[in-house]
Amino acid sequence: MVSVVGEDEVDVAWKASTEEDVAGYVVEEADVDVVTDDQLIKLKVRTPPLEKPYRPVVACREMTTFSAISVTTPAASAFTNE
Repeated sequence: MVSVVGEDEVDVAWKASTEEDVAGYVVEEADVDVVTDDQLIKLKVRTPPLEKPYRPVVACREMTTFSAISVTTPAASAFTNE
């Protein structure tokens, strides 16, 4: 689960593994150009329905290469980038 708190801040949360051999988690980041709810509604109004029931991803316009920003412990289940 990712929640964008601000332009340069996100909260990431996950269910910690119950496996004993997990050494930790690597948190990665990438620059992402997203679509706001208002922009998405405008796109949906102008776009005709698809012939097949596809589930296209339309909320992300562009994404750069991911890079590691943090390594957490096995017990961790959240990370905040501030």
